Amino acid sequence: MEPHREAASLRLGEAAAASLGNRRVALVGCGRRGGPLALALAKAGVADLALFDRDRIRTKDLDASPFAPLHAEDFAQKVEVVADQIREAAPWCAVEPYYEEITYANALDTLDEHDLIVDATRSRETKQVLSEVALHRGCWFVTAIADSPAHWTLVAVAPPDKGRRGPCFRCWFPDETFPGDVDTVDNAGTLALEDLVVTGAMAQVISRVLQGKAEGGAWTIARDQLSVTARDEVPSPCPACSGAEEGHHFLAGKGVTYSSNLCERYLVQIGARTGLKLDLQGQADRLARVAEIIQVNRFMLVCEFEGLRISLFPNGRANVKGTKDPLQARGCYLDLLGV
Repeated sequence: MEPHREAASLRLGEAAAASLGNRRVALVGCGRRGGPLALALAKAGVADLALFDRDRIRTKDLDASPFAPLHAEDFAQKVEVVADQIREAAPWCAVEPYYEEITYANALDTLDEHDLIVDATRSRETKQVLSEVALHRGCWFVTAIADSPAHWTLVAVAPPDKGRRGPCFRCWFPDETFPGDVDTVDNAGTLALEDLVVTGAMAQVISRVLQGKAEGGAWTIARDQLSVTARDEVPSPCPACSGAEEGHHFLAGKGVTYSSNLCERYLVQIGARTGLKLDLQGQADRLARVAEIIQVNRFMLVCEFEGLRISLFPNGRANVKGTKDPLQARGCYLDLLGV
């Protein structure tokens, strides 16, 4: 018996170990939570793992395993670094790194043959898209979200069973989040050590999913008490779960941000959902911890963050100057505003 199967069999039993080795897992996001989680899944015996991330390692990522200073100096791709770690520590795992972003436009075509989709991104928009993909494909979906400064919520969405669907991520979080509603990792003072608590809780749920022992649900992870508590309430079905005509709202491209390069060479515009009305002074006060505020009035907030100049407008639109990469611009927008 292969060493990893033997170790898993000793811990879990032969049937559970075989179940781990026969599952195909897609993990989206290879940063603070996704990197350690991918390595743990591979070493536990998952034999087929696809990694997706369109980000590179920067200095601020160095408190997150498995990244090292050399990776930041090389501006290395997160997926490649994590994949290399897996190839060294778990050579039995067929790991495929994809340096690409998962969006509503490519999600269904890209995530089409997996038993489980794991979300380790920071974007609530991405979580909504992936949840709808899982419902559409009939596979498991596991994610965690910092829905307040005090706690996280861990969500496991089970495949549709005998016509029953959900509760999915949108059932638990039906309200759209607006820029600045929730603090991000960058402005909330969160250490990677705290993310390991969330990673551990996710790993426990994922392990049960892969062994065929899990049920869908949600759990609250309290940051101050380091406790994980199951949520007993049953949310009302969202349109995707109830079979309403609008169905997969986010997969249809509704309620999502967009980006476009403007005529100036190094300028990207980020467009937000309609109906936003931001308090720019409030945003400036919140962002002052991590960004240099250049100018703020009722018409525009200008700040500098990670070498880029961001002009934010009351309707949520932003111009990001200093890059021609839409993904870098959207990543900056996400770091600052949490959407």
